[in-house]
Amino acid sequence: MKKSLILLCLLTIVVFACRKKELRDVYTLESLGAIHCLNGIMDSTELGIDCGGECNSCVQLTSPCSLTDNSIEIAISFLGTESVNITSTELIIQNGFYSFKAITDNGSDYLSIVFSSKPEITKKYIGTFESTSISSEEVFVKYYSNSSGDKIGSGDVYVNYVNNVYVLSSCDYSFHVWGSSASSNNQNFNITFN
Repeated sequence: MKKSLILLCLLTIVVFACRKKELRDVYTLESLGAIHCLNGIMDSTELGIDCGGECNSCVQLTSPCSLTDNSIEIAISFLGTESVNITSTELIIQNGFYSFKAITDNGSDYLSIVFSSKPEITKKYIGTFESTSISSEEVFVKYYSNSSGDKIGSGDVYVNYVNNVYVLSSCDYSFHVWGSSASSNNQNFNITFN
């Protein structure tokens, strides 16, 4: 009986000691920030995986060149150089897709940039020619032009988030006239989406 009582006391001490440690661990996690900041996925108000928003700041990737704000420049050999300014922008979130639209100063042409989910500011996206199956590493960019024809392309796209607005840019985008093999040899865009 005495052995059973001692064993019961030891078991009780072990159970309560473990329980206390568990509470201490939860308290430590909560003191590091929101629980979603440690789950290895981009969720809630995060701008990258477990960073931005309520979490620690993200290290943003930036374009490797200096670009004029709110501008698009496309040079295609047989069309010449097309430089336009952006007059208005919009962001449409539908079915998880993030579609950015930048309307040019002529009013009818616009640049469309589509991501398959909320874009991360911690990675570089690669342009794809396929709009129906955009992977999480890709972006679909199309320039709709009434005067010179629609253009799609490929290249690197950078996403920044400054003062609560997205800034999308590329220094090396290669646009192609829709239905033609001619590609641009000098192209860039830098657009702030308010």
